[in-house]
Amino acid sequence: MSGLFAKIVKHSLATFDRKNAAALSTNLHQLKQLMDQLTAKDLNIDPFIMSEEAFGYDDKAPCTFVRIFEHEDVSMSVFILRGGYTMPLHDHPVMHGILKTLSGALLVRSYTAINEVPYSRIIKEVPVKAEEPKLINSTSECATLTPTECNYHEISAINGVAAFFDILSPPYDTNIPIYGRRRCNFYRKLPQDSPDGYTLERIPTPISYYCDSAVYVTPDFLKDYETRFTSQKA
Repeated sequence: MSGLFAKIVKHSLATFDRKNAAALSTNLHQLKQLMDQLTAKDLNIDPFIMSEEAFGYDDKAPCTFVRIFEHEDVSMSVFILRGGYTMPLHDHPVMHGILKTLSGALLVRSYTAINEVPYSRIIKEVPVKAEEPKLINSTSECATLTPTECNYHEISAINGVAAFFDILSPPYDTNIPIYGRRRCNFYRKLPQDSPDGYTLERIPTPISYYCDSAVYVTPDFLKDYETRFTSQKA
């Protein structure tokens, strides 16, 4: 377990603490710089679960989820995708996100809402513009999203199994002012309205999207954060 990951956790909690909202832009830039350096070794992820062999079973889910850290302000996790699999188009309502490839290569296709979208369960269609697709590997810079930019995306594993670590804030289950507890919504693209524009139609969770999970051996410093967070909620 590296000191870099400990720095990332500490800095992410400071970045997304609402008391530090005035410094969000500066802190977010610094957090991304730290994340750009992150590797699977820093997280002490079992190499086997990111291997082709791990996906060589008939009943293996196309995606493996590894819970890393849960906090009121931040959630951290690792997703491992079978080669050729695409995590369906989805959103991150009112959230910031940073995605770092740990192994393999990912194609990230992102979309930005053309108009401000008030979060609502009754909104069925969202006009968006397509952003430039990004092919990212373990030496690439992170992919990012904000509440207003690149908030809709789909992620494909290219040329074999690929894994990524992400930080999301606030987590879906956080009860934030006005918006409450948000959930992940899935979409399909309707025919193009313009050369780079689409309408996204909300759909039920695709049957192709399901995950199994792998156990993460939580380092002691992370257990300390979780203990303090649990104590504060009690």
